[in-house]
Amino acid sequence: MNEKSKIVDTKWVNTITSPLGSCSDSLHFLSNREVVLYDCEMDWHFDANYSISGDTINIAIVEAQFEVDNYKKSEPTSVWRLRKKDGQLAVSSIVLLRNNKWEEISAEDYKRIGDFKKIK
Repeated sequence: MNEKSKIVDTKWVNTITSPLGSCSDSLHFLSNREVVLYDCEMDWHFDANYSISGDTINIAIVEAQFEVDNYKKSEPTSVWRLRKKDGQLAVSSIVLLRNNKWEEISAEDYKRIGDFKKIK
């Protein structure tokens, strides 16, 4: 069984602490390439595509990000890289498209996200 078939129809959540209190982000892997990312602080669902290479999952968000200026609807505006670690998914980097250039955000900005734990 390949890695993609193992992750299809699974849901992963994390609990983050923000100035507004605790809330949970989630990843719901719908098919062999589609995933929905829910950002609890923004109360927004982002449609995305993903690929798996070894212990790394790359999630390319194809819906407009609020920080992104000119974007093409079918092109990704941010890419999250997650690594499988001890049965969880940990964010190892995030890059955003800003002013037509890819910029990696600082580790302290994405470390608050925490690890995603499988719930389904």
